[in-house]
Amino acid sequence: MKIWKLKSDLEHFDSLTTVYDRDLEYLMTFEGESQKTGWKPIKVERMDPKKYPELGDAPGFDIPMFSERAVRILHPLIGKSVEELELDYTEKYYVINVTTVLDVVDYAASKYVTFSDSKKIMRFKKYAFRNVPELSEYDIFKIPDETRRDPFVSDRFKEAVEANGLRGFAFELVWDSEAKVTEEDTTATESANHDNTPKNPPENITVEDIFSIVRPLDNLEASKIKVYSLIGETLFKISHKDGAKAVEQIDHIVSDIIKAGSYPPVCRSYNDAAVELGYVLGWIVSEEYHWDWMAFGDESYLYYGVVSPHHLYAFAPVAYI
Repeated sequence: MKIWKLKSDLEHFDSLTTVYDRDLEYLMTFEGESQKTGWKPIKVERMDPKKYPELGDAPGFDIPMFSERAVRILHPLIGKSVEELELDYTEKYYVINVTTVLDVVDYAASKYVTFSDSKKIMRFKKYAFRNVPELSEYDIFKIPDETRRDPFVSDRFKEAVEANGLRGFAFELVWDSEAKVTEEDTTATESANHDNTPKNPPENITVEDIFSIVRPLDNLEASKIKVYSLIGETLFKISHKDGAKAVEQIDHIVSDIIKAGSYPPVCRSYNDAAVELGYVLGWIVSEEYHWDWMAFGDESYLYYGVVSPHHLYAFAPVAYI
C-alpha cells in the first residue's frame, strides 16, 4: 500500500484564487469540519492566464479545487470523505473540503520536528502510517496534525486520475508499506529549540559555504512561493507593491501579536503567523531590492529564502513548504 500527498501541477497549469479577501480568509479556516450548511458559492478568478493557458482539473490553491469532470469521476471514491462545494466561476469548479480526519500516523516510525515549547508537531520530515482498517477504507483524508495542509490520497485515487486522463494533478509519495525500514529511520523526533546565541561568522563566508545545496527555485517552487505570499498579503491586508509601507505594517503586526500574547484568529498558531509574514517580507525584498529566491539547505530539508546579488547576504523568511 502506498500513500500520497495530493498536490497540483503548478508548473504547467494556472491556479485559481478568490476575488474577495474575506473569502480567502474563510477558506483558510477549513480544518476538516463540515462547511456545507449555509454554503454560498465563492467567486474565484484565474491567477496568471497569460503565462498558463490551461487551468486543468485540479487548479492550484491552498485547499483542493476540482473541475466538474474530476468531481464526477472521483466522487465514487471520495464522496463519503469530502464536501464538494461549488464555486462561482465561468466553468464549474468545486472546493473539496476534506472532512475525514484519521488518527493513523505511526509516530514511533515517523520523523518530525516539534515546537520548542510544546509537543505539538511543527512539520513532518518523514511519514509512517499504521496498518489499520481505516487506512484502506478511505481514499482521501487528513491527519490531526495537519488539518490545514494538503490531504493524503490512496493508490486507488491516483490510479483513477491517471486512468481517466485528468490533468493538473500531482502526487508526492510519502509512504510505502512495503519499503524496508532501516535502523536509522526509527529516530522519530527532534526539537525546534535551537541555540540562538549570536556568533561572529567567519569573514567572507558565502551562502555556499554554509549550505550544501544552493540553487534557484524551479517553476513549481516559484509558483508555490507566489501563492503563499499572496495568501499572506490577503490575510494581513498588506501589499508588497509599497515596500516601505509593507515592512512598517509587518513590524506593527508582529508588535501587536507580541503585546496581545495571542496569534490572529485566521492563523492556527504563532508559527503560522510567522510563516505567512515571512513569505510577504521575502517577496518585498525580492521585488524592491532585486534579491533572488533560492532553495538552500541540505539533502534532509530545503529552506526557501532570498539571496542578495553576488550572494553576499541571505535572508530566510520564517517559512517552509
